[in-house]
Amino acid sequence: MGPLRPPRVRAPNSRPRANRVEAAKFNLEIQSVVSMRLMKIAAGGAEAVAEYVRMVQEKSTAAAAAQTAGSLALAKGRSVKAATKAAMVPAKKKVRANRKRLSAERRAKRS
Repeated sequence: MGPLRPPRVRAPNSRPRANRVEAAKFNLEIQSVVSMRLMKIAAGGAEAVAEYVRMVQEKSTAAAAAQTAGSLALAKGRSVKAATKAAMVPAKKKVRANRKRLSAERRAKRS
């Protein structure tokens, strides 16, 4: 018999499986946005330049929004985990908006 170990104790509202599923979905959304943007940029032309400029501008805006959301959460006395989650909200919104926009543009070009 091996050494006795205490049972693992989880936080009352811990959702490890749901968190992993949510992270996987977000990862797939990011990958689809990156691939659609790369296709658009690879096509060249004025639309490619506009998409590239938009992408670069969004990075700094998104980073500032995430930092602000996380900092505000910490300033309100919330936990680091809650601040991290708050910091991800602006990034998730932007990724979802970009996915919808780029998907709609792709569908419009096919028609």
